[in-house]
Amino acid sequence: MTENVKTCAGPDCDKKVRAYGLCATHAQQQLRRGRENLIPIGSYVKPGKEGCDVENCTRSHYAKGFCFSHYRTHRRKAVKEGQG
Repeated sequence: MTENVKTCAGPDCDKKVRAYGLCATHAQQQLRRGRENLIPIGSYVKPGKEGCDVENCTRSHYAKGFCFSHYRTHRRKAVKEGQG
């Protein structure tokens, strides 16, 4: 017996439909951006950031201008100082 499973109407997506004819990820994108602005899952890259802003660090960008390691250090300092 074959199941009649519907797939997501989002670009390049074959996930199972959850809401609005879309998978959960594309349904969230639709709520935030509108249906005409859907992008393929995993294709978003923040423009303008290629690497870590810390001098002599060659690792790739993770968040707020830092690689993962430097971001974690930055975040820990902010929490310790009561800013985050």
